[in-house]
Amino acid sequence: MTFNVTEDARNLILGLKTKNNISGSYLRIGIKGEGCCGPKYDVSFVDHKTEDDFIFTLAGLTVIIDKKFEKDLDGAEIVAVKLGLETKFKINNPNVKSSCSCH
Repeated sequence: MTFNVTEDARNLILGLKTKNNISGSYLRIGIKGEGCCGPKYDVSFVDHKTEDDFIFTLAGLTVIIDKKFEKDLDGAEIVAVKLGLETKFKINNPNVKSSCSCH
């Protein structure tokens, strides 16, 4: 399985973690459902991992993904996206085949 986080996204995520005083050692990424816009990602900081997790340390950020999401998240990447005056992070996922344009 491959997964990537760009340096800009890592800086954004760690900055938000610090700014908002969020605890947790690992960034856990999962999928909690699917809608017309594709998967609904579950992203949170947690303090523990399990033996069922893939572990990626990318640019100083440790990401964990449960093995049950391997085929859904393989090859995905977290990127920083500038929208007007804001910068947000987004998951680019090559496994999403189609989505509506309402979002």
